[in-house]
Amino acid sequence: MNGTAFVYGTLMAEEVLKLLIKRVPAHKPALLPGYARHRVKGQVFPAIIPATPEDKVQGMVCRSVLWCCAMGTMAGSGVMAASAD
Repeated sequence: MNGTAFVYGTLMAEEVLKLLIKRVPAHKPALLPGYARHRVKGQVFPAIIPATPEDKVQGMVCRSVLWCCAMGTMAGSGVMAASAD
């Protein structure tokens, strides 16, 4: 099933998307309000957590991402959420 995913961090780099899912899906810049980005101790990727309404995370929305990619390959690598189209 295809869906939409908000990505942030290293997944905003086309080179990384190509390595993980073998293509660069249609995407556009996006802001996720009410969340803040933080380092994860002992990891190379960031995480986002609920924060104040004024906080926001810069990322992008990728369209036509297979659920297996959004929830498997990209999990833990900067995917906030995915939804079915």
